[in-house]
Amino acid sequence: MKAIPYLQAELKNAPAAIEGYRRVVAKYPDERDAKMELARLLATEGKYDESIQLYQQVLKAAPDDATVLDNLARAYTWANQPGQALPIYKRLLERNPGNAGYEMEVARLKLAMKDYPAARDELASLLSADPQNHDARLKLAQLDQTLGRTDDALKNYDALLKQNPRDADALLGKAQISYYRGNLSKAETSASAAAKERPKDFDTLLLMANIEHARGHRKQARAWLARADQVTPANPEVNELRNRLDHESAITIHTTVGASRELDVPAQGDMRLQTYATTIGYSPRANLDSYISFTSLPDQTRTSALCWDDQLGGAHCSAAPWMFLFRNSFHATKTLTIRGGAGFARFGPSMFTPDAMAGATISPSKKVNLELDWVRSPELYWPTPIGIHLGFNENRFIGGLTAFFSPRTDFHIEYFYSRLHTFHAQETADLGQGGAATFNQNIFHRERFSLDAGYKGLAYGYGRPIIGYFTPHLYQNHLATGRIYGKLFGPVGYDFSGGVGIQKVDIYKIGLPASTVVFGPWKPSEVVTPSFNLKVSSHETLGLSYTYYNSAAGATISGVPSVGVHGNVLMLTSDWKF
Repeated sequence: MKAIPYLQAELKNAPAAIEGYRRVVAKYPDERDAKMELARLLATEGKYDESIQLYQQVLKAAPDDATVLDNLARAYTWANQPGQALPIYKRLLERNPGNAGYEMEVARLKLAMKDYPAARDELASLLSADPQNHDARLKLAQLDQTLGRTDDALKNYDALLKQNPRDADALLGKAQISYYRGNLSKAETSASAAAKERPKDFDTLLLMANIEHARGHRKQARAWLARADQVTPANPEVNELRNRLDHESAITIHTTVGASRELDVPAQGDMRLQTYATTIGYSPRANLDSYISFTSLPDQTRTSALCWDDQLGGAHCSAAPWMFLFRNSFHATKTLTIRGGAGFARFGPSMFTPDAMAGATISPSKKVNLELDWVRSPELYWPTPIGIHLGFNENRFIGGLTAFFSPRTDFHIEYFYSRLHTFHAQETADLGQGGAATFNQNIFHRERFSLDAGYKGLAYGYGRPIIGYFTPHLYQNHLATGRIYGKLFGPVGYDFSGGVGIQKVDIYKIGLPASTVVFGPWKPSEVVTPSFNLKVSSHETLGLSYTYYNSAAGATISGVPSVGVHGNVLMLTSDWKF
């Protein structure tokens, strides 16, 4: 009866061997060898609970049998029960002090239990007794790498490579450390050597793909990903990097068409504007994003209060420019991104102006971003809310700080300083210095329904001597904000955002002494934007949004805000990716 399952096991027919040994144990319950072999086969087939029960039965008859204890400990280890296996190996070590195999198993189990200090002590003890112990040195190096002790890890990897320059595990470990330190040349040297030794090792292939991606070699990165796919199909890390490569190498076209109306602007009446903008984006390298933008903002109002004639007889209006801009965003390091661009704009029928922008983002940590920007846009002779909202103001300096308290909580503050032309001075004047603060908390996040809440505040004054900077704040607006967004059904998504609060406008009265300021009352302020998007295909998304606002300061003929104004904006957007 024992011979038949024995031969089945020799022929690698484990299910038949297991059934044969079951029949033996059923007829001869005290048959030790059959139980041991049945327990071993069950463990190899992943049936750990039954295997453990059989070893425990045998152990009752022979409590000190080292072979049974060893096999039982292995079964517990394979069953991912390190807490049950560890006492057995300690018991075996008491009977066999200095047994390197048992000591190594103890170290592995402590690693599995994440008792890293104890595991490190065990591995160091093994190496002190036997400096040539490859497994102990490799585990210690990998543990130090996990703990961030990369210098110690590199010393052990180098020691392993002295023993064997073709050690694939040591080469991979060195490559990983070099990669995360940003030394891509060293990382590529070690990782490619590891790939030669183990051409089907998934971790090595994926690391090579990441290294080539970081070096900006998209074609080579895709080739390594294809090899990794053959080893481990449909791996999420491979899919994530491939999607990133697709996104980076895609050409994106973002187009906006809109109609805006500003109501009851003092001394101007209603303003009706059309908006058109297109931005084409492309990443020629992994660390470089390039954009070409065209924007047009034709003015349909054409009132005398909004336009003036230059010496050549050309008319210039508050919001009638078009502009062209080419800009780049260069990711110099993981902590520094540099932006720059130039172009030109036409303002009115006879005036062209240069256009430029520059800036940088500094990220000393994942939780803090510092942004510095300078933008020179077409001259805006009247600081209307719509015009400023769409970016048509000259010489704007911005400094911002964003703190990410958690993945769902962020806080942003900024200072801005603008120089604008005014009708009153007929020259560039300091007009608009202030600050803003935004706090947002994601309260609930699901695919179909997400909820955010926060605060948005804005305050600015004028740099003219007649009033002074922030003395007082000429305009203040404080909103409690909220947002509800998610997937409505099928390819349709929704996004409802807005805020309610209070605003105040303080004015300088023409004809009164220069120091006279009239403090305005606090009034309600609100803004609401419902929007919907339709994913037409994997390459195209359409959007529709409407905004109503009563949260902006209107301008008088002197360029000074006098009242809060309201208006609405209708926008159609299209996003294409090729």
